[in-house]
Amino acid sequence: MHPSRTSSPKTPSSLRPKLNIQRLRSNDPPSIIDIEIDDEDDTENQSNLNASGTSCSDSDIVLDYPPGESDSITIYKRDLTCLEEGEFLTDTILGFHLKYIHRHLTDPGIAGRTYIFSTFFYVKLTKSRKEDTQLSTNIADRYYNRVKNWTKNLDIFDKDYLIIPINKSYHWFLAIICYPKKVPDHDEILPIEIEKNPTRPCILFMDSLQGANRRYRLAEPIRHFLAKEWEFKKKTKKNFSSHVMPEYYLKVPKQNNHSDCGLYVLQYVESFLRNPGNLLEKVISNSSLDGWFHLSLVANKRRNIKRLINRLKEENGKNNSVKMETDS
Repeated sequence: MHPSRTSSPKTPSSLRPKLNIQRLRSNDPPSIIDIEIDDEDDTENQSNLNASGTSCSDSDIVLDYPPGESDSITIYKRDLTCLEEGEFLTDTILGFHLKYIHRHLTDPGIAGRTYIFSTFFYVKLTKSRKEDTQLSTNIADRYYNRVKNWTKNLDIFDKDYLIIPINKSYHWFLAIICYPKKVPDHDEILPIEIEKNPTRPCILFMDSLQGANRRYRLAEPIRHFLAKEWEFKKKTKKNFSSHVMPEYYLKVPKQNNHSDCGLYVLQYVESFLRNPGNLLEKVISNSSLDGWFHLSLVANKRRNIKRLINRLKEENGKNNSVKMETDS
């Protein structure tokens, strides 16, 4: 749900996301619908998910994680309020813990095959800008131009799992792209032996409310991004349509209140990365995910994240003290 401190009133129809739909051209991959979401209001809210209305000074910094790295996340004192019961996780805390899960709670072999996108990636990808149509009339190009620099130093097709946290309509949920490099070339179909294999290309959506998110065609911007990224990086074309990369809206464990959606996203990622193959086996065989993890893991997560931040702060302080003594 909404990652700010108070719940938002129902959004008026004039402020709801507007869909800008174009017909497919003859040279477009089948089943990739040209759809663009005008998310200006959602984007503005997302860009301020960790804003409390007050400015912060260096003295308010609790932790930089990972310390000394260019992509580190700065946690301020104000961010800790979202870890109280009934509060909504901010993008800062969500992003921090996703990094921690990837670095410390995941087997190195699996972590090396995984890339976790920023909490702002999807909203940047889908936000319609007035200048977009001046730069390109092709909707796939417009999607790609917004985010192409986000992966300029990374080959995402070296990864088996691409994890995208999403915030839409003030609610956190998750997309996981699996085995994108196995998608066939533009004019080919997926081999029969891969279709029912757990290592087949697919997009998983995990939503603790299991609402009607699919009416927004959430996967289509992702498909356009993958197609353009492959074309730009590999100089060939691949077909990322639903025929070869289906999307699955999983019946994952659900939240039982209005505020824990971010905590569930963290648990989905943690449980998935513990054993991706096991979950994908269940998806392919259409098995139940009711017992995927115990709900107590979510119930204790706020307290555990607080303890983790305090521990890392203490460790960081000790390291800084050692460095200062060495320098002197």
